[in-house]
Parts: sequence; structure tokens; C-alpha cells
Amino acid sequence: SMFESGADFFHYPWMAEDVHQLADHDVRIIFRIFWWWGFYNGEIAWNTSVVDMYYNTSLMELLEEQIDWQFSHLNMSKIWAVTLSDEEPDCAYQYFWTPASLQKYNDTYHSETGFWLTGRYNLNETEDFVLRYWLSEKFVWVFNRVYDHIKSKWPHLSVIQFTRLWPGAPPVWVKGIDVSDLKADAYMDDLYFYYDYDNPFWLYEFVRQRKSTYPDKDYYLVLWGEEAWPGAAGGFEHIRRNAWVAYLAGVDAIGWFNWHYIYGNIWERKDALGKRLLVYTNRLNEELSKLPTFKPRPQVLVIRDEMMSFQLGLCCDLGLFNEWDAISQRVFAEEDLDLSQYKLIIVNEDRYRDEVVEKLNDYVRSGGNLILLGGFGWEQRNIYGNATRASKFLIEEGVNQEHIWGDINITISEPNPLGLNLRYKQVKSSVLAIAENTLTENHHPIGEFHLIGENGKLTRIEDCPLVLYHNSSNPDEGSILYWGIPSGPGATQGIPDAQYGDVVEASLPEWNYTRFLYRNITRAFAENYLHLNGSLATSGTENMIITQSEIEEGVILAGVSNYYPQTVSVNYTLDLEHFDLSEGEYWVHSLDENLTLGWFESKQSLLEVPLNILPNGTRLLLISQQQLEPSYSVNIFPGIPTPEEVEDLWCEGVPSASFTYSPAEPSPRDSISFVDTSTDPNGTIVSWFWDVSKHFDEVERWWYIEQNPTHQFTVEGEYTVNLTITDNDGCVNSSQQKIMVRNLPPTSSFSYSPSSPEAGQEVSFTDSSSHPQDHAITSWSWNFGDGDTSTLQNPTHTYENPGSYPVTLTAKDDEGLEGTYSASIDVMPVPDYTIYIMIGGLLIAAIFAVIIFVIRRRKLPRT
Repeated sequence: SMFESGADFFHYPWMAEDVHQLADHDVRIIFRIFWWWGFYNGEIAWNTSVVDMYYNTSLMELLEEQIDWQFSHLNMSKIWAVTLSDEEPDCAYQYFWTPASLQKYNDTYHSETGFWLTGRYNLNETEDFVLRYWLSEKFVWVFNRVYDHIKSKWPHLSVIQFTRLWPGAPPVWVKGIDVSDLKADAYMDDLYFYYDYDNPFWLYEFVRQRKSTYPDKDYYLVLWGEEAWPGAAGGFEHIRRNAWVAYLAGVDAIGWFNWHYIYGNIWERKDALGKRLLVYTNRLNEELSKLPTFKPRPQVLVIRDEMMSFQLGLCCDLGLFNEWDAISQRVFAEEDLDLSQYKLIIVNEDRYRDEVVEKLNDYVRSGGNLILLGGFGWEQRNIYGNATRASKFLIEEGVNQEHIWGDINITISEPNPLGLNLRYKQVKSSVLAIAENTLTENHHPIGEFHLIGENGKLTRIEDCPLVLYHNSSNPDEGSILYWGIPSGPGATQGIPDAQYGDVVEASLPEWNYTRFLYRNITRAFAENYLHLNGSLATSGTENMIITQSEIEEGVILAGVSNYYPQTVSVNYTLDLEHFDLSEGEYWVHSLDENLTLGWFESKQSLLEVPLNILPNGTRLLLISQQQLEPSYSVNIFPGIPTPEEVEDLWCEGVPSASFTYSPAEPSPRDSISFVDTSTDPNGTIVSWFWDVSKHFDEVERWWYIEQNPTHQFTVEGEYTVNLTITDNDGCVNSSQQKIMVRNLPPTSSFSYSPSSPEAGQEVSFTDSSSHPQDHAITSWSWNFGDGDTSTLQNPTHTYENPGSYPVTLTAKDDEGLEGTYSASIDVMPVPDYTIYIMIGGLLIAAIFAVIIFVIRRRKLPRT
């Protein structure tokens, strides 16, 4: 099996040994060498873009040095392949949109393209298209130089390029980057963005898109482990289902991947769950390795709009076809493709009009058929949500795209399929119809259409929204189905009268209504007119993948996957004509049951085999006109390994990880001591990795590599500490504990006035308590030492008697923690003023006596 790995050796140097150990156990290692937002010596920063490397030789050389530095940690003989970047090769692309980047390259961009960089969200369709391919040139040049650099030093490595896209996106590199000129030994994707989708058609289309665009390159798919991303579907059953869908879609190898350090598990996932996931993937690979390479031969080709996924909605969302190829219009226009295997092509974009029309004309004249859904001029605001573009293939050129009112005259100023020259009427709002007086004998209007008024009254439309074109003078030519309603009519506009009750409930929005109309129309055209029995899904197989591959001359391997939660009975139908097989009897053997089903007689080039398929099961049938006796069978449901089965997968005598810490209830003031108590039954522990975090928050996270570290938390809360140990045999184990860092109590204090109160005098107390962690103090409890108390924050109190009183304030915070402060207050007695009054009276009497004496002396006569 494959395992994708990558490491920041600056922080995690021991990861190289983990990679080597996996390789020693016959796991084929694909090493991810960098992410674009990585850094090297501080000079390639997280916001460095590929464009920077294109225009700056020194940055490009630094990038190559970074690759060499990472490889210096590895035994390169144990590495099978490398990927350039990860599932998001546009990590640099997104940083190009910063104002500084726009300003830096604006003049250069204008000189090379004639356009100015006005910001990502102000681009019209043409500007967006030009920018994508300008960037494509820069991306391809940088990645090709990296490819050459690696191959020159390590020629044995397979250099794999990611084509990672959102489900339903076009077969070009991320955000429109073209990979046609990209050097690669193989292409690869993982299911990073697939985890939210439980629709097998998304994954099937995901693989078919790449296989049909680049059929000469190997394509690998790496499955995700269980809880690899929050909210992921994950799980063993999900991996199993994805593995079989991927095989039937034609992947060349399946591997397993897990995101980096998540929820306490290290990169290589050597914990019990990680081992079980890897073993289970290996078990699936053992079953898949019994089978030949599966190469589907679809009868339907979808020519993709490079900016929309509408057409694949017909295949995926509506389940119209069991199998199909999907390519972009650029690839269709530029590549020499064999179209003879396709009975039907669906197209609705006109970016490469001349080349596409020429090929479509040759295709139709040789018997091929087209569906041109949606007519022309459907303007969808789908470029970053605010710019309009016409998204349909115009069989009539020179049309006024606004077409708001009145008739629309069609010209053929540029090539269009088979020179069709039609005239449309705008019947109402977005409902367009071909005027009957412009139709030739080769045009066949289909059905009767009516407008539905607000009162429910039906008014028949004389003109034709739905027309089938076929040249009656040349019966061997193919046909064109043209549906002229660009966006769905609501219940009060226009609908096919015979379809209304069967297609959709009136409450469905306009968009869904249109898709349901397309679904019935396309299915009727494909089934009743073209007899696409092998590819078309019936109403009972809309949640199934049914496909087949000719594994050797005259031998068909058919796969039927059931994604219903119950057993399904279905008639598998093989279109013998599609594989150039003759009518007659065919021997059918079930590889998944190791059971011969017997002989079956074909009817009108169709071979039908009744099957019962288990819930979420897959049937694999060998079909041949010769009796087959295969020497093997395939287990579709390999057993899920138990934790006991994988306990010693890599190691004999796994070390036991454990640790203690003190104090047991630390506060932010405490320095916590961690003590490793791990043991190893048959060796020694050689490395320790401590991961300390608050709710796995990347901001509040610390790492230590010593055996017994110390750490001080500055904020209370719950923290997780994970210790990962490695012994001298490379065996790994981990232990995890949660630490609750408690809140500190408030610091209580107060002051009072006056400082020396007397008995009977009012004393004012002022709270000055504080909290070291900014918690709120919510209550105060005062004990004044004389039996009285108060709960006010700033109370007053009067002591009746002199003496020394112990005053205590207890402050409580919003978590109920208390802080206490006490101080003694000396209350002075009231002074006794009686003696002072007596003395004062005597002094006053004495003073008066002196005054009287003096006065009398002055009045005595002289003698």
C-alpha cells in the first residue's frame, strides 16, 4: 500500500525514522516535500507565491535548497515517490491576491497580457480567463524546474503531481491551472474534500475526469483515515466503499493518508486506530491486487465548462448515467481524441468554438449524437459571485446576450454545429422557443408546451423550446437534441404540460425544477432514442455505479456497486455492440461470491443478468462466451482488524508511556513539573515529545523534547498534555492527561478613615480588593470585630467603646473563590474634660482677681 507522509524536520527530526520504519515494513512511501506556505531560513515566507519564484531566481534556488535540506534527513533509498506540494497546490496562488502582490506585478502583468490586475473580485469572464492562464505558465515553469531538480539527483524517485480539485471541478489544476505541460511521472489525489460527500457519483466522476483527460499517466488515489478532519465521514466502511468505487473508476493504485498531528495522534498514526486503518487498507489492497486493471469504456462524453459543474450535475446530482468520461473543452479542442466509442456527447461551453465545432460536426456526421442543454444566453453570476458570463454553448453566434424583450434573430457569423441557423422567440421571461417558421424538415419539435397563468390557466405555446435535429437525407448521421429553456420556468411561467405532475413538486425552486426537466428529457433521449442501455441509469439504479471493462479479448469484467442501505435486485445489462461482441450465449461467473451464475442468452445485442446486491455491496462479474474457471475470488467485505490484532504490528514489546505532574491542582502562579514514568520492556526510551495545548489550539500550544520539562500556564483553564515516547527500536506509544489550571483567588484589602477613631465616631471603610486574573469580584463580607457585619462594598461603622478591634474583609469572585484581609483598628476613648473645666475656672478667677487688684491700685490717692 501507499502512505503519504511529510515532515517539518526543523521541529520534528525524529519523523525521518518513522518514515524509514514504515518503509521497512513494505509500505511504499510517498514523501510530500513541502507546502507552498512553508519557509526556509526565513526567506521563503508563508505568503511567498509561485509567481515570486518565477521572477526571482534567488528564491527559486532557495526552494531547491529547502528540498535538499529535507531530503538530507531521509534515507532516500527507502522513499518510493515524492509529491510536489500537497492536495492544495494553489497554496501560493491564493497569496497572489494580496494588494502588495497585485501592485508588485501589475506593470509586468499589463505588459504581458494587456490587462491590469484589478483585484480578484472585480474580474469579468475574459479577465479571469486571461489571469488563470498567465498564472498557469508561471506555475508550470516552477513545478517543472523542481521536477528536473529532483530527477537530476534522485532519478529513482517517481515524481507525482497532485491534481487536487473540488468535486465537480474541471480537469485542470487548482483554480484553472493547466496541467497539460506539467512534467509528472504520475498524478495523484487524496479525498481531502470528498469527506462531506456520501454520493458515489462524485468520487466516480472525480477519478473518471482525470483518467479520461490523461489516460497515459498512472493515477493514484489516497484514502483518508477516520477522524482525519473534524466532521469527516471517515471510518472503515467509508474507506471500503471509496476503495471499490475508485477501482471501478479506473485508479491504478490506492493508498492511505492521515492528516498531521490531530487530537493527540502523531503523523504516522502508530496508535491503535492508525494501525487498524493501515491494516484495513492493506486488506482492501490485497483483494484489489487479485484483479486486473479496470479500464471503463463509457458511451457518454461530457465536455466540461472550465468554470462550472452544471453538466456533471446531470451525471452526479441527477444520476443519469452510470459511467461517463469528462474532459474540458480545451482538451477536447486541442487533443487528438478517439470519439468513436461515444454514442453521446453533452456540451454547453463555447470557449474554443472553431476547433470544437469542427470536431463535433465530424462526430455527428459519423453517427454521433449531441445534447445542447439550456439553449443559449443563460447568464450566470458565477465568477466570484458578482460578474456575469454566458455559460451555454451557442449553436447560433452573434446573439444579443441580454435578449430582454422581443424576438431574437439568430445569425451564423461563426461556425456552429452543422450550420444550424435558427430564429428564437422569447415567449416569456427566460422561456425561449424556436419559431416554427424557421424549422426545416430535419427539425422535430418534441411535445406540447404551455404557459401556466397565475390562475392556473394553460396557454399552448405554438413555438418549440425542445427540438430534435436529424438530417433525414442522411440516416447514418447522428442527432442533436436542443433544449431552449436556459433557466427553469416557475409554476407560473412555462412547463411541458405532460411532465408537470411527474417531474417535480410545485414547491421546488426554479433551479431544481429545470434540472428535473433536463433529467427526464435526457433520459428519454438516451434510453428511447439512442438505446444507451449500458450507461444509462434507470429509476432503480440512480444510487449505483454500473460499469464494465474488457480485461482481455472477449472477456468482460463488470462491476455493480449498490449504495442503497438495503439489498437491491437489478438486471445488469451489457451492451455487446459497444464492445464489438457478437450475440449468443455468455458464461457469467461472480468473483465476489466465487459462484458461477451460468449461461445467459443475449437479446438484440443486450445481455441481461439478474443480480441481488447486498447493502453497500459490490458485485464483480466475469463474462465471456467461453466457460471460465477463475482460480481466485474476491472478498468485498474484508474483516476490520481489532486493536488486539495490530498491537504489535511494528514492534515487539511496545513501550508504555506514562507521566506524573505536580502540583496536582496548579494555578497560573505555579511552575508545573512533568516527570516521565514511561517504561520499555525490552529496551530503552530514547526520545520524548511533549505536546501541551489548550483545547488543541494552535495559538496556545507548546512543545518540549526533554524527558522531564517544566511549564507554567498564565491563564486558568483545561489543558491537554500528550507525551509521545520512542524506544531504541523505533517503537512509539503515547499517554495523555488533562490538567485543570485553577483560578487564583482575589486579593482582598481595604482602608479606613479616620485613622484613629474615637468611640462613638463613624468610621468609613473603602474596599481596595483586586483580582490577579481580571475576574469580577461579586461580593464582600465585613466583620468589624465587635459582633457587627456588613455585605456592602464600602460600608461605614461606629464603635461604641474604645479598644482594639480586628476587622476582616472577605472578597469573593465570580467563580466563588475567596480572598481575606484583616487589620486591627484602635478605637480611642472619649476624653474627660471636668478637671480641665475646674482648672480653667480657677485660672479665669485668678485672672479676674489680678485685673481688679490692678484697677484698685490705680484709683488710690497719692500721699
